[in-house]
Amino acid sequence: MADICIPDMLDIYFQHKMQTSIVGQPHFGSLQVLREELKANASSVTSTLGGGMYGNLSLLITSQQYATLSEEGFTIPTNPGSSTPPEKGTEAQIRVAHEVWKETH
Repeated sequence: MADICIPDMLDIYFQHKMQTSIVGQPHFGSLQVLREELKANASSVTSTLGGGMYGNLSLLITSQQYATLSEEGFTIPTNPGSSTPPEKGTEAQIRVAHEVWKETH
């Protein structure tokens, strides 16, 4: 069997592989640096939601702030839950049911 190389998403997407540590009591400046790093990372992860231009930035800012960037709203999708295979299905039927679930979610 061939070796499978799974890419490290942290290396692929994130601009800030490690966020700046806050030592001691946090203050506005240290929190602002951390917030900007998180926003940069979130916006670098591609998404088609909200027009697709700002990645997942909307997860870290208000909808009003996002509206100043994009005309298309960013609606966070609901969790579809897990795939439920047919109770008495064959292996092939279960595999197909799972593939259909993946395509629709």
